[in-house]
Amino acid sequence: MAAAIVLAACGGGAGQQQGDDDETGAADGEPIKIGVLSPFSGPFASVGKLKVDIFNLLLADVNEAGGINGRPVTFVAGDSQGTANEARNQALRLIDQEQVDLLVGAYLSEETVEIMEVAADRGIPLIIPTSASNEVNARIEQDPERYRHVFRVGYNITQWAQMMGDFILSRDVSSYGYVGANIRWNQEFAEELARYLAEHNVPQAFEDGFYSPSQPVFDPIIQQIQDTQPGIVVLGDPGQNAVELAKRIRQAGLEVPIFSVGGQMGDERAAATIQPLEEVYFQAASWMGDDGPTDEYFQRFKEEYGYPLVGYTDVLTHDSIMIAVEAMRRVDEVTPDALAEALAEGEFQGLAGTYTFGPDHQPPWEAGSDLSGVVVQWLAPETSQRVWPR
Repeated sequence: MAAAIVLAACGGGAGQQQGDDDETGAADGEPIKIGVLSPFSGPFASVGKLKVDIFNLLLADVNEAGGINGRPVTFVAGDSQGTANEARNQALRLIDQEQVDLLVGAYLSEETVEIMEVAADRGIPLIIPTSASNEVNARIEQDPERYRHVFRVGYNITQWAQMMGDFILSRDVSSYGYVGANIRWNQEFAEELARYLAEHNVPQAFEDGFYSPSQPVFDPIIQQIQDTQPGIVVLGDPGQNAVELAKRIRQAGLEVPIFSVGGQMGDERAAATIQPLEEVYFQAASWMGDDGPTDEYFQRFKEEYGYPLVGYTDVLTHDSIMIAVEAMRRVDEVTPDALAEALAEGEFQGLAGTYTFGPDHQPPWEAGSDLSGVVVQWLAPETSQRVWPR
């Protein structure tokens, strides 16, 4: 049963797509609009398609069940193109022209810190699924009144580095190598991971491990891995380039364990291209294995769209939408201040666990909490297992 959807025309000429209003069940009041900011073109365009598919599936259920207090939910997408300037332009368009009630996005940290300012200036709630820069929390802490409508669902850089760092420490390696795209959050993550592991006497084997996201050159990186022999190689890029690098590492005959931040390395289709696949790990917000809601949702999504979820952007986008919908259901009237209060004071259930937002509007992703993330090991192209936390 189709959700009511508006996929707005955005840079590159994307078409408009409107669902059948007669198929929204009991939800026939004035629509609630959610603005979705994500790259729909450029190197990270696959993220935009993924988010649209997630919104379609979830909002179909929401609207079939009566929407939010009898009001159907629609979304309008804006193509950030992976740039801060275009993310800002699209955020302004969604707020001023489309008159959305809430924003979800963006993807890269460069984009997100820009749309934070737009949301603050316009007083519109913003839920951030995945952009990890610590600057998001820092701005909220420094000026909580200005950013009272901004909340992040996913882990920040410090939390992410500690979750992955703890797994690296569990392997008792003498050094590690870091490789990533030459973009802001990859650089910040590399610094935070280096700081955390240095505190535990695990040094970085080499320092120059960055490549261009659009024109990557891997030969110098392969050579550094060969020369330094790190105990594990961390792939900081969640995109397809990390998959290509993993293939190159194995083709070079290097048997070093590979540990990815997630994303494309969690795709069973990508795993099938890496031979041999031994000792390939990735980090995820949630993963299958307990016959619970994550297993059910992963299976349903694959049946609906024909491709698998990977446990990172997809899970955190799913949980962001569900948190937004639940917050709207808890207020008498969908207004920015009412939503901000509901988000700040409530508990929200998602695929990854139970979310509560601290004073910096950040959930406590950490070992021992309900939100601890997982590390998954590929055993075969379509066979995996959660190996951390134990």
